[in-house]
Amino acid sequence: MVKTHKGFTKIMHQEDIQLLQAKLLELLDYIDILCKEHKIKYSLSSGTVLGAIRHNGFIPWDDDLDIMLERSEYTELIRLLRENAKDPFVLQEARLDYPLYFSKLRLSNTTFIEKFKLKQRYKDIHQGIYIDIFSLEYASKNKCIFFLQSIFSRILVAQSLFQRGYNTATIKKKMLMLLSLVFLPFKKIFFNFVVSVQKDKAQGLCDFFGTGGGEKNLLDLDILDKTLLRDFCGKKYPIPHNYHTYLSKTYGNYMELPPEDKRQSSLHAQFFSDIVDYKTYLEKISFKKFN
Repeated sequence: MVKTHKGFTKIMHQEDIQLLQAKLLELLDYIDILCKEHKIKYSLSSGTVLGAIRHNGFIPWDDDLDIMLERSEYTELIRLLRENAKDPFVLQEARLDYPLYFSKLRLSNTTFIEKFKLKQRYKDIHQGIYIDIFSLEYASKNKCIFFLQSIFSRILVAQSLFQRGYNTATIKKKMLMLLSLVFLPFKKIFFNFVVSVQKDKAQGLCDFFGTGGGEKNLLDLDILDKTLLRDFCGKKYPIPHNYHTYLSKTYGNYMELPPEDKRQSSLHAQFFSDIVDYKTYLEKISFKKFN
C-alpha cells in the first residue's frame, strides 16, 4: 500500500482495491433497494457484468461499477435520487453538476481523485467514491438517422471530456475534442436528436454516451425487459438475460483470463480513501502547494 497523505492511498495492491469495492457495493445496494421499491428496471453493465459471470463479483483488479437503464427509467431513477438521496449518498447529475452525459452516485466521507485535472468550473464538484449510471437510448431503424445519432453523440462526448479537463497523449483524440467545440452552439439540438427516437421506430438500444454508437454497440430491445439475477459478491443483482451475446460482442472470449501480467485495469483513481472525505485531501494538497 502506497501512502500519499495520512489516510490516503494510491491503489496499488489487491487489498486496496477490495476496500474500494466494498464502498461501491454500498452505493449499488442503495440503488438496488430504490429500484425495487419503485419497480425500476436496471442492469449491471459492461465490466461489472463480466465480473458477475466470470468471478461472481468484481473483476479482482477493477476499481469501478456501472449500471444501465433505458432513458425513461433512467430519468425516473435520477429524479428519485435527486429528491431522496441523503447523506452519505450524493447525486452528481449529468449535464447539470458536471458536463458528461451520464450520472454518478457518490459516497460522502470518501475520496476518489481521478487521473485528470478538473477545469476551474468543476474544481469544487464532489470527488468521493462513485458508481456510474448510464442511460440506453433507442437506436433508429433508419440507417441515416442511426448514423447521425452515432456521430452527434460522439461529438457531444468529445465536448464534455474537453470541458471536464480530460487529458490524452493521443494527438488524434486531442484534435477530435478541439474540433468538437465548433459544434457547441448545437449541443442541445444534437442531444435531443440522439434521445428522440421512439421504441416502435427502433432497431435496438444503444449506450451512445458510454460505449458509443455504431452497429457493434447495438443491444437487443428487450435487454432490460428480461434480466437475470446473478450472484455478485454474495448478493444477487440483475444482468442482461442474453449476457453471453452482450459480453462476447465487447470482450470476445470473455471467460478466458488475461495473462497474469495483464491483470490490471486502467485504474480511474489517482488517490483514494474509504474513510476520509475528499475535501480533506484537497485541503492538504492546497496547503502543501502554498507552503
